[in-house]
Amino acid sequence: MPVRVLTPAIEVIGEAKALLGESVFYDATANRLHWVDIPGHALFSTDASDGQTKRFLFPQQAGFVQPCSDGKLLVGQADSIQRFDLRTETAATFIEIEPDDPSSRTNDAVCDLNGRLIVGTMRPAPQGTTPDPVGNFYLVDGEGGKTGLLSGLSIPNGLAFSPDGRTLYLADTPHRTVWKASYDPETGLLGECSVFAKLSESQGRPDGAAVDAEGCYWAAAVWGSQLLRYTPRGELDLVVRLPVERPTKLAFGGPDYQTIYVTSASAHLTDPESQPLAGRLIALDVGITGLPANPFR
Repeated sequence: MPVRVLTPAIEVIGEAKALLGESVFYDATANRLHWVDIPGHALFSTDASDGQTKRFLFPQQAGFVQPCSDGKLLVGQADSIQRFDLRTETAATFIEIEPDDPSSRTNDAVCDLNGRLIVGTMRPAPQGTTPDPVGNFYLVDGEGGKTGLLSGLSIPNGLAFSPDGRTLYLADTPHRTVWKASYDPETGLLGECSVFAKLSESQGRPDGAAVDAEGCYWAAAVWGSQLLRYTPRGELDLVVRLPVERPTKLAFGGPDYQTIYVTSASAHLTDPESQPLAGRLIALDVGITGLPANPFR
């Protein structure tokens, strides 16, 4: 199957710049984008129309942000998940995550069709080294119950669901591997995992992900300067070139969900001078429709 390669026009959204931007999602009710700067301990809330951005600081690294059905946000911290109220600008602890391991932190997250959260944890390592394979995926329900799903990962990432909610995609970034597993959205039970895609060294490493309305899986290829789209059969069919070396996460949004928003890192680049948009929130359109984020309930 021929692989299309696109280099679309890029729009910069707002002035905010992150050291390690991540976890962007589009809030249709407010026409806003919510995203985090992990080492900056920050949550950003950006108006999609004019780019005006509010910045909220947290005491620990902000691993992720996810929507809640009541309009609040879930924000990952190193040892907990916080419920954040944008109106009052206050946070309250919802659940502790690995409180007995001060060396770990939350990373990628996604919600299933019934509003449960799947969240990864990892143990950060010095730049250029691979973290220990002690990362985990947990399932968190609306009552704060926590169940282990998978363990033994270095950087758990790439979480996304198929449109019917019955296939979960997940990745381990340093190992350049994306898996897929059957998933029961009614019970939250995870089936056996199988390799879905393996990225080459030149393609980059799978970071944050999304699934479009056709059921295709998109990976932000960190260190690859591109987005990679795979069909449900695991075949690469589209490459979208980006002006940033370390894209970290993408999300579909806008009134028709055809705008793709991308976060990236501005730290540890091979040539920072050539990437003025690194760390900024950018947008592009390749005529493909995506899906909204599932809210936590």
